[in-house]
Amino acid sequence: LTGPGEFIEDLSKLPKIPYDLFPSTDWLHVGKYYLAFPQPHNQYADRTITIHGGRGCPFRCNFCYHHSRARYRPVESMIEEIDELVKKYNANHIFFDDDLAIVSPERARALMNGIKKLHKKIEYSVSVRMDVLSRIDDQLLKELKESGCRSMGPGIESGSQRILNVMDKKITVDQIIIGLQRLKKVGILPT
Repeated sequence: LTGPGEFIEDLSKLPKIPYDLFPSTDWLHVGKYYLAFPQPHNQYADRTITIHGGRGCPFRCNFCYHHSRARYRPVESMIEEIDELVKKYNANHIFFDDDLAIVSPERARALMNGIKKLHKKIEYSVSVRMDVLSRIDDQLLKELKESGCRSMGPGIESGSQRILNVMDKKITVDQIIIGLQRLKKVGILPT
């Protein structure tokens, strides 16, 4: 253990990832990787760009390792990076690799509005909590789907209320059931 790393307060000051140093044939075509266990949210023809827009999480589930204070890049900075990378690599899918990408309905709307402004239509995948999903109204959920939201990773962890309580997850089984039904209704895949 080398101790904690430097705490970076302003994530927009991080240098850009030097994608040119990696052979894009290895990291863009992640759909090929999933041939061994095909799933509808990972498609063979996907050319996926991973975007990291945040670190940490404002929640305190006791099993999780994301216990640093939540910090998020400005959405405008992320959209600028996405547009540049989609053009450069002809990507069709964005994977938001944050600890918790959709931390609030407001952040969901901001990301969606930014994605709608891209020079080309893409699909995207995000992480969300079921209690946050319960605060996203049906209209916004429909708009997220229409803007290209293919899948949401809701971090369910358990279907047992007792275990959810032990984990201090602060969600209910009812929120899980209702949330999954809502995702199904609009056509967003849970992962």
